[in-house]
Amino acid sequence: MKKSGMLVKAAVFSIFMAAAAMLFCGVVLFTLFRNNAMENVKNTLQGNVGVICYQLMSYSSHDWLLNYWKDHADEMERPPSPDGENDQEWIVNYLNYYASYEDLRHINTAEVQTEDVLTMSEEEQRHFAEYCYFEINSDMMELPKMLKLDKVTFFEPEKEAKKGYVFFYFDRDENLLGGQTWRLGTEIPFDINQRPELQRLYDEELFYSEEEIYRSEEDGEEYASTYMLFRLNSGKELITEVTISLNKIMKDVWADVIHFEAWIACVILVTIIFVLLNIYFGGIRPTVRLQKVIEEYTGNWDSRELKEKLNKHRPNNELGSLSDNLVRMGEEIDLHVNEVKAVTAEKERIGAELDVASRIQTGVLPKDFADASEKANCILYASMTPAKEVGGDLYDFFMVDEDHLALVIGDVSGKGIPAALFMITTKALIKSTLKQGEKSPSAVLSGVGDLLCEGNEEWMFVTVWIGILELSSGRMICTNAGHELPVIYRKNGDFTFFRDEHGVPVATMEGAEYEDYELEIHSGDTLFVYSDGLPEAQNKADEMFGEERLLTALNEEPGGMPEELIERMSKRVTDFVGDCDPFDDLTMLCIKLR
Repeated sequence: MKKSGMLVKAAVFSIFMAAAAMLFCGVVLFTLFRNNAMENVKNTLQGNVGVICYQLMSYSSHDWLLNYWKDHADEMERPPSPDGENDQEWIVNYLNYYASYEDLRHINTAEVQTEDVLTMSEEEQRHFAEYCYFEINSDMMELPKMLKLDKVTFFEPEKEAKKGYVFFYFDRDENLLGGQTWRLGTEIPFDINQRPELQRLYDEELFYSEEEIYRSEEDGEEYASTYMLFRLNSGKELITEVTISLNKIMKDVWADVIHFEAWIACVILVTIIFVLLNIYFGGIRPTVRLQKVIEEYTGNWDSRELKEKLNKHRPNNELGSLSDNLVRMGEEIDLHVNEVKAVTAEKERIGAELDVASRIQTGVLPKDFADASEKANCILYASMTPAKEVGGDLYDFFMVDEDHLALVIGDVSGKGIPAALFMITTKALIKSTLKQGEKSPSAVLSGVGDLLCEGNEEWMFVTVWIGILELSSGRMICTNAGHELPVIYRKNGDFTFFRDEHGVPVATMEGAEYEDYELEIHSGDTLFVYSDGLPEAQNKADEMFGEERLLTALNEEPGGMPEELIERMSKRVTDFVGDCDPFDDLTMLCIKLR
């Protein structure tokens, strides 16, 4: 395991989650700040529109002033406007203009009544109107900055002519000292149909409107405006429009979002660093150390050294519990390894003994087929394939005297070493009895059965078929103690079963008696005997090989030699069984007279 692998994954995951959290927080903060900013815009516009109107309406003679400003705008000397090129000159001109009204500065012009103005001469009226305009203009020039407004427009609408007569206009232009000011008497386009909030103000006879958001055709920026409509006693309608740039509001919102996001990023960064350090020192480094100890253990399999190293650096967390479990695992592995070694040694010993037993069993079965065939003037062949290392089947052939050939085949109950021992004993007793001159197979089996019953506490038994062939006449005396049916081939014919009578298997009970029967075997005839491992062989479908397949395999070439017949039969059984384990020992014995 790479030391940095888990840490890098944790760092990448943490950064990913942090980015997702930052994005989520940014969206939430932007939404909150924007909603709050728009609410402030609404409150600012609706609150300040009245302040703008108050500057004019506070003059008692405001009705006369409005009429005079509109009718005599060209005759009035108005305050100088900044041009943004020579601010110093504008300030000087502005102060000089202000000084020219020294005679009116000690008068509270807001309290002068219209009746008092009408008693003045034309020159005094013009002088009074100019000074009042100067006073209002001076106060209102500071309002956009004070109230954080971008534009203030005070005009008289002429709806039918679709224009408006401007009395005051201020634009908070940061490049101009005092802001941008339209001159008195400027006419602006005014179409009430394009101003839905203003239209609603007229229709519902409201005092001031909700904010109206629009995009300016001049600079392409978004603005929010609120209108205030008030009617003078003379019936004149005046509109005050205050405007805030939403672009600037959004810049402020984004600035606040970025400011808060920066603080959140710092907190998240510190948290990530703390978490990664905790992961490294609390998890990765102990895990790497634990892995190294385990790798060393798999090299030497020393549980004591494993226990010593794990206890030396045992962390006080879940890895500590894992270390304890690994120590116990090492101890259990030692016990298991010792048990495996003991079992392996025992299996090797048993395997060696089975190998010896298999060689012994193979050694007691006759294999000199050529010598026996020559002596008996016939062709002999046999095979025995055990289901396990050793088997319980037996076969034998030997000359009883110069004119008699004994053939024996048997199948002991069970498998393995017990069956092999019982088989060897049975084979030896049968051969010994026949060698002593007994010519009756039934008498042989009766005597051998009584001997095998003595001390047979395991209740083992054996099925046996014995045939004694008189070579000079072809006459064979046989007996069958519960064994499979023999199969006979007559020259130029087919193999067929010989349905002989069966006695009980040998060693099932003392005093058992058997019956002999006679067979005639002539030149060219073949006798085939076998154990039940042949017809009872099973495939994966639990089907048995059976007697029908047995005859079919033999009759493919019925006149063949015994070795060819047995080898062909072995191949047919092997193909039929396939990958299944052998069900039983398979033994075959075949003799063909010359």
